[in-house]
Amino acid sequence: MTVYSWVTIQTQSKQLRMKNLQLVKMLSMLFIFIHRCRGFKLETSKDPLTVQLGGTVVIPCFVKTRGNINPKNMKIYWSHFDGTGLSPVHYYYKGANILENQKPRYNNRTSLPDESKIRIGNISLILTAVRRHDEGRYKCEVDLSEESKEEWVDVRVSGQSRANALEHSSGWMRTGGGGLVAVTVTFIFLIWEALLL
Repeated sequence: MTVYSWVTIQTQSKQLRMKNLQLVKMLSMLFIFIHRCRGFKLETSKDPLTVQLGGTVVIPCFVKTRGNINPKNMKIYWSHFDGTGLSPVHYYYKGANILENQKPRYNNRTSLPDESKIRIGNISLILTAVRRHDEGRYKCEVDLSEESKEEWVDVRVSGQSRANALEHSSGWMRTGGGGLVAVTVTFIFLIWEALLL
């Protein structure tokens, strides 16, 4: 082998290594680009929601991503901060609602949209029979494709309790000889409302 052949082989080998290095760089950049495209973001209401006492509120939270979502690949955590601490409200894992750790005051009052809506990103919390203590900040947290994101929504409760409404609407009964009945009914509603809290 001549020196010229050896130099030519070395030069070609160096050029091949440079091309391989460029190819590795391009593939790395492509992988990063694809990974970023696969990511998701959460969208929710930036304005506080106001709900009537005793009513139903849909606290919006939407996953924005390319294509449909497989509910079996996601975790959804809804929690409530009422000024004193964070309480678990609703948990969804691999296509099922897991409510064992739910704070008892939310029992039978929370749900998520059906699976067809979750597939297109609607993971809003539906809260029924709203009570005064439901006021506060709600956190929507999602784990999807090894990525986790969270958003917060403020909820305000307006209106008066049923006991107060009954007392105001039945005030005329007190002067008409039925005062004992009105006071007794109001008292029963006050006890009933206290038990619900």
